[in-house]
This record gives sequence, structure tokens and C-alpha cells, in this order.
Amino acid sequence: MRAIVSVTCGVARGRGCEECPDFPLPQIRSALGDITRRTMCASAGVRRESKSGMKRRPFESNGNFIKATTANPVREAGAFVVPTNITFAVVARDGARYGMSAESLEKVSFVLDAGLSALETLQSAGVTMGYGSDLLGQMHGHQSEEFLLRGRVLKPRDVIRSATVDAARVLNMEGLIGTIAPGAHADLIAVYGNPLKDLAILSDPARLRKIIKGG
Repeated sequence: MRAIVSVTCGVARGRGCEECPDFPLPQIRSALGDITRRTMCASAGVRRESKSGMKRRPFESNGNFIKATTANPVREAGAFVVPTNITFAVVARDGARYGMSAESLEKVSFVLDAGLSALETLQSAGVTMGYGSDLLGQMHGHQSEEFLLRGRVLKPRDVIRSATVDAARVLNMEGLIGTIAPGAHADLIAVYGNPLKDLAILSDPARLRKIIKGG
């Protein structure tokens, strides 16, 4: 079971609160302490999270505005970051028809630009990044487009690693998923082409030749 502590404001809020903390450090420590007593894993945020004393390795979702001064302690704490840039890209494109205000849409575009810059910051600091998204409902079909967004900043091998080996670390499932090895779950895909040369292959259903689940 995974508990989530939201420590900064969401993208649906208006402009001006992108880096506003929702909770002071003592409240985060209190929440994490209660979570730990209930033997659950917590997801909290960035620098305050890394200083909170959480014994288990937490992860931070998004990390759009992370700076080097924050990324370094996150790495030192053994925490992970899971960028979700495709969420902001899809919402920026389609949010109006889902009822988002003009102010929120402006903020989404701003957050997306920051998120892409944050990828380079995280990579330079040596922070482990997982692959995921906050896409909901009809937007979920765009999840694999995250490969293309990250490919603007990162090398293909690093993007693929975030969806395999490093994603397994985030989920505490090393050796079971994200790898081809004896005893692993053998969840595999076969694609036409070499994604190490062209990440677009992983975002194109027409290039997907086979899906193996629990093979």
C-alpha cells in the first residue's frame, strides 16, 4: 500500500503558486512518522522530503521546478523522482475541451517548460528517475509519448532505463520487473526497429510487434 503526501500545489491552481509549499517541514515529518508506524511507503516531495527523516526510500512525482540545490540532497537521501511531462503536454493541448480555465492552461505550458529543463538538472545530479504519468481517462493513451518528451533532453538509453531498471527500483521490485533475467516476471514487448536510435518507435503502436505478459 502506498501513501501520498502532496507537498506543493497542483497544476490546476492559478499562476504564482508553482513552488509554494503546502505543508511546513514539521507537518511532513508528522505525516511520514504516522505512515511509517502503519508500515506503508510514502511519496512526499523534494528537499523537505529528503530532510524529513523518512527511513524508506521515497519518491517525488513531477519534480518540475527542482534546482541543483534540491536535486543533490534528493540524490543523497536515496530518493527518486518520477517526471510526468506528458501530462502537462496533453493538458496544454486538450485541456480547454476538458473545461480547464485559460489561467490554468497558461500555467500548464509554463510547468511543462520547467519540467523539461528539470530533466537535465536531475540527470546532472545523478538522481534516479522513474517513468510514469498522471494521465487520466481518455488521455491515458498518450502515456508512451513521454519517451519523446524526455528524448528532447536525455539520451535514448537513459529514457529507456527510466522505464525499466530504474522504474523497478522506484517500486522496490528490482530483479522482478524491468529486467530480462531468471526469476523475473518476463513482461516484454517486441518492437520493429531500434529504440536506442529512435525513441519514436516506443510511442508508435504500429511498431509494436508482440506483448508478452508474465512469459
